[in-house]
Amino acid sequence: MEEKKQIKVSMSGFFLAIAIIIIAVMGYFIYKISTEKKEKENQVASLNNEISSLQSSSRELQGKIDNIANTISNTTNTVEKKLTAIEGTFEPQLEEAGDPPSYIFKKDGTVELAGNYSSTGTYTINGDEINIVYTKITGPDLDENINKNDKVKIIDENTLKSGDMIYKKETKSNKQDISSNIKSKIIGTWKVEKVENAKGSEIELSSIWGSGIRYSNEMTFKENNVFSYGIGITAGSGNEEYKIDGNIIQYSISTDIKGEYTWRTARYILEEDVIKEDGNDDTLGKITITYVRK
Repeated sequence: MEEKKQIKVSMSGFFLAIAIIIIAVMGYFIYKISTEKKEKENQVASLNNEISSLQSSSRELQGKIDNIANTISNTTNTVEKKLTAIEGTFEPQLEEAGDPPSYIFKKDGTVELAGNYSSTGTYTINGDEINIVYTKITGPDLDENINKNDKVKIIDENTLKSGDMIYKKETKSNKQDISSNIKSKIIGTWKVEKVENAKGSEIELSSIWGSGIRYSNEMTFKENNVFSYGIGITAGSGNEEYKIDGNIIQYSISTDIKGEYTWRTARYILEEDVIKEDGNDDTLGKITITYVRK
């Protein structure tokens, strides 16, 4: 009996030990599985954060792509405007200009460089550049066929550049402002200072007006658009008129000889405070008359 009891006790201890080992092994594996689960959960959370970050970066990148697309679209539209919107009269900016004429572009592809002498021709547009071919020049006693090239750069639909000169598209309001400003500048009496030929050489005043230039050399612009002219033997009635268009001055002269009115054109040069008039003398050819304040 004692031996059987001892065997039972030994067997119970053996199974107990086996049970403890099994419980320990199961506990280890349960701990390991729990640890791995937490690691997996952390990895999943990390991946979710990365996915969120990538989605945010993707949205930001898409925004940049959209901005670039809009910029390209706007640039394309601007270029298209440059190619199609060059129409109208473009005036030189007086604060920068000497005495250049104006550009007048028309839809039919023709252009005029308008001043005392006007050149007309055709133009084509290549990108931001206007290529002009003048085929005719006209002016006082002048009408000739020519073949002359000119290039003008398009800055925007309202601004052109030729050489160092800036030209702005004329509007009714800014033209009126220029005309009003010029009118306030020219009021008063002026005299002939010099006459130059086409080469820029000075010509004796008497060769144009004779000896009478010594005794009569003045023209006067008054506030009410009344104009008087008395240079050499050419003397008006004293009640002629003048009008201003931008920096261009047109004035009429009625002579004592025929009693007829003749319109003449000059231009006011703001920087030099002078009036210049281009003409054509039967003997001397092309001439430029410069008037200064008397």
